[in-house]
Amino acid sequence: MSACSLAGAFSANSFLFTLKGGAKIPSGDFRNEDGLIPVGEGQWDFHLVLQAGRSLWPLPSYANIDLGYRIRLANEDILRDPGDEWLVNAEIG
Repeated sequence: MSACSLAGAFSANSFLFTLKGGAKIPSGDFRNEDGLIPVGEGQWDFHLVLQAGRSLWPLPSYANIDLGYRIRLANEDILRDPGDEWLVNAEIG
């Protein structure tokens, strides 16, 4: 399994916005056997995520949120379609 991402950013009103895209491609030999833990699912995945974040200055803190969608294609070798996913992540630190 390997992954790649592309990102671009701009800011407005002290928020920083980023649009991130990426892909996961099947590599190697996918085996669905008892006793083996596969390192991937054997299918292609593509995602697009909008990220927004800002500093909470003068506090030494920040906040961000990610909203996105992942398209997960079917694994034709084992007739498995994992379905697409909505991605949501929020963080304060």
